[in-house]
Amino acid sequence: MAAAKLLIDRVIPSRQGAPVSFHIRPLKTPEDCAFAYADLLDDVGAGRLTPEEAQTISSIVGKRAELFPSIELAAEIEALKAQLAVVVGAPRPSSPIRRPFAIT
Repeated sequence: MAAAKLLIDRVIPSRQGAPVSFHIRPLKTPEDCAFAYADLLDDVGAGRLTPEEAQTISSIVGKRAELFPSIELAAEIEALKAQLAVVVGAPRPSSPIRRPFAIT
């Protein structure tokens, strides 16, 4: 029986850790991430989360916070492209003829 359990544990490993019940605010701005950190600290202080659980959740919040500068930069690049297109004009279609020629 022990051998069968060992085989099953190898084929279907048991889940590490337990699910955590934690309500987190939507992380739509960097400020939301800062407030989420404050919520985590409050929950650790109140004993609703262990420090290890809070650390795991805070790493997820931190990764989300790291995305905001990239998203803002991409939006700024698109805005600059739109401004440049207005100033320069629409791109002209390329001609199949590379050099103009004269008929004599």
